[in-house]
Formats: sequence, structure tokens, C-alpha cells
Amino acid sequence: MRYFFHARRNGALYEDDEGTSFPSADEAKAHGEIVAAELAGSGGWRGVSLDVVDEEGREIGRVQVTQRDAALRARLANAGGGAGRGRRGSPDR
Repeated sequence: MRYFFHARRNGALYEDDEGTSFPSADEAKAHGEIVAAELAGSGGWRGVSLDVVDEEGREIGRVQVTQRDAALRARLANAGGGAGRGRRGSPDR
């Protein structure tokens, strides 16, 4: 199933119009947490949440981009992990 990671800030919605396929909703939510961690470390994303939505339009999760996520990103980088899929320009732009 295809899942979408829409960015939301102060009532504005920045839709992911491509999405990414995952075998389960749990894997899509986990990916959303990784993306939030990467965004937290890249700056300009504070106050943003990622809505994880399935291809039928159902929200299956929401992840806040927080400083805690920046610490997770650092741990992922040190472990050689990270996920670049689905990342696009900042809503600040």
C-alpha cells in the first residue's frame, strides 16, 4: 500500500503527492518517525508535524518534528542509518 507524508504547520498543509509504498501501516509510521528525525536535524522544520496517510486518505499517524528527533537523527547517523525517501523542500521556502 502507498503511504503519504504530509507536512503541516500553523494550519497550512504541504501535501506529499508521490507517496511511498510500505508493506504495513506500522512500517509507514516508523518511516515517518525517521523522516521527522532527519527534518529536525536539517533546520527550519520546528513546529511541523507529519501526517502519515494511507492511499485511501485515512490518517494512520501523526509525528511532531521535535528536538528529541534531532537526537535520534544523530544516533541514526552514527549507526550508518537514515532514510532519504520522501524528503523534499522545507515549508519555510
